[in-house]
Order: sequence, then C-alpha cells, then structure tokens
Amino acid sequence: MFKKPHLRIETYINLPRLILLVFIMTHKSHSILQKELESAKRLVKVNGIYSHYKNPNRFYRVISIGVQESTDELCVIYQDMEDNYLFFVRNLDLWLKNPDENVERFKLIK
Repeated sequence: MFKKPHLRIETYINLPRLILLVFIMTHKSHSILQKELESAKRLVKVNGIYSHYKNPNRFYRVISIGVQESTDELCVIYQDMEDNYLFFVRNLDLWLKNPDENVERFKLIK
C-alpha cells in the first residue's frame, strides 16, 4: 500500500575481501507525505470511534494520522475513551491488517 523508506547504498571501502556498505535513508518530500496522509484519511476516520477485536467493549477515538519521523511510516494516533490521558500510536499498516479474514482488528463504531 505505502512505499517503504527510500534507501541509498554507497560503497565506502572496496578491498578485495572487504566491502563496507552504508545505508543512508532519505526522507520523502512533504508533498509525497501529504498525499499519503490524505490517502490514509480515506481508510481511517479521524475522530471516528473504533473498537479492538480483543476487547470489543472498549472504545478508542482516532485523534489523527501522523508520520513516524525516523522511517516516514504513517501511524494512527488514538485515545482510550475510558482513560483520556492514555494515547496510543500504531503503524497504519498494522491498524489495517486484519488478524483473520473474517475479523477486523479495529472496527469503526461511529
């Protein structure tokens, strides 16, 4: 769905039996991130109330979709409705991934 972080590989040492590779992560541009965020907001309802399949009687409000700064991965930021001081962050891919084909990990309630 969403692309993994961009990597650039550079060879610094190239001796007969020793090759040192350095992976340098380059970040996505703001315009690309903005497009990905808009796309994610069509999949996850911001301000929506969700339940988790393991405890369907506990509810969570999606606060926003954010970006994990170090990896450029999109994340869902959500709040426990029973404990207003408890916030969670989950990668968007994990939020959307269902544990079983017949079970939604997070179910939209309203």
